[in-house]
Amino acid sequence: MIVSAGSHIGYISHIGLSFIVLVFALNNLGISLISINIVHLIVSLIGAALIQGSILLISGTINFWAIQGGGTVFGLIWTLRDFVKYPLSIYPVGLQVLLTFVIPLGFISYYPAHSIIGRDDVIFSDILTTMTPVVGIIFFVIALGFWTIGLRHYKSTGS
Repeated sequence: MIVSAGSHIGYISHIGLSFIVLVFALNNLGISLISINIVHLIVSLIGAALIQGSILLISGTINFWAIQGGGTVFGLIWTLRDFVKYPLSIYPVGLQVLLTFVIPLGFISYYPAHSIIGRDDVIFSDILTTMTPVVGIIFFVIALGFWTIGLRHYKSTGS
């Protein structure tokens, strides 16, 4: 019950609208849903959701230690999402490394999009275009480990 407390029926419309935009975009690119690997698309979406959830879990866990500053950390991490609205290839190499290997936000959109539309000009390695599900699982396991450490070292503020 607590897990779904923040859920809203309106989110279903977000999923529907996202699907319509995806179909529209693929159609404009000349790619039909029949020609793409639907299984790859679905597991990439699941992997991307795991990455997103992991980032939320890690930033929430930081609140165990940063009682007053946790919101700032959350805001900084969440702001990084704005970088992946654009292709990672336009950024300096250091930022590309950060958004691929440290905070793997590039696996939410950049790498799966290259795989789906068949582009081969991906940064670092073409194999990364299929790694979103794997990265999602690995990052989620890391986030759960971080959460477990946070729980063991939690000290109440008394309020």
